Amino acid sequence: MKHTHHLFAALLGLVFILPACRWLEVNPDQYILAEDALETPEDLQALLVSCYDVLANLYDGDVQLMNELRGDNTNEPLSNNDFKAIYNRETIRWTSYVGGVNRDFFYPVLRVNSLLSSFDLIEGLSDEDRDRMEAEALFIRAFCFWGAVKMFAQPYGYTEDNSHPGIPLPTFLRDAPFPRASVAEAYAQIEADLNAAIAGLPSENGVYATSHAAKALLAQVHFLKQEWQEASDLATEVIESGEFTLEQPESDSAFVVMRLPIGSSSSETIFGAYSTLSTNDNRTDQFVQWWQPTSNPEISLTTDFWNWFQQIAPGANEDRRALWLVNQPTEG
Repeated sequence: MKHTHHLFAALLGLVFILPACRWLEVNPDQYILAEDALETPEDLQALLVSCYDVLANLYDGDVQLMNELRGDNTNEPLSNNDFKAIYNRETIRWTSYVGGVNRDFFYPVLRVNSLLSSFDLIEGLSDEDRDRMEAEALFIRAFCFWGAVKMFAQPYGYTEDNSHPGIPLPTFLRDAPFPRASVAEAYAQIEADLNAAIAGLPSENGVYATSHAAKALLAQVHFLKQEWQEASDLATEVIESGEFTLEQPESDSAFVVMRLPIGSSSSETIFGAYSTLSTNDNRTDQFVQWWQPTSNPEISLTTDFWNWFQQIAPGANEDRRALWLVNQPTEG
């Protein structure tokens, strides 16, 4: 009888163990290895385009909103506690919203680093395409590092040697987390990436990054470092390239705020992300959701800003505010 009990217990144990073993089995077909996913130049180009895609998701309004809340032109948010924490500089409280934006800066960086480490896997990739892809990737990485260091570190010049904490600088793939580098190191990495991008990018590249875009971004870096001449020289190169022009209304009553008409982009855009109605990518939601003029808007402008706007608006016997207050649905 005792042996019967032991046999029954053993059989019962096998009943539970065997399904667990099957659960632990991993079917190789469920996973795609890097060497299988990236085989052709077209595969690598698709990965590069995906880097732009997540960069566009990053700048869907959250980054811009957080920067506005840290500025001087908005009132304290009405009820959103995440926004209140940003507005009040509550650095001891790392909210899920703030943490999410911080994380989103590094999604494009991860993909860029994956691309940069995959060139040896590709057969038939021309030197010209490799140089261009590498330059575009470095531009995207610099763009993300630049946005992150401005938001999550004290500004350049906060300490005499800029040794104060900056941001992590993941420039290659690894499992271990990267520690925070100093602001000096962050700026140096951004400049290195942008200078390499300038050298490798064409002046014309469709909707993707160009050498003009890299120069314009590097001009901003020099500007915040108070390196006025370097900033001026780069900005002048871009302005005098002849590739970009200020939009001019055809008449005094023309609608000048419609910067992104459906089906095209602005002649003023040096580099930008595009949102389409047809794909419903919702990349403008964060602009619309918090800034729409409801009876109780979450975000509102300060009285001082409105007074300044009222002061500069009238001129030349006309109220120029009217040009900016026409509401037209646009794709862009």
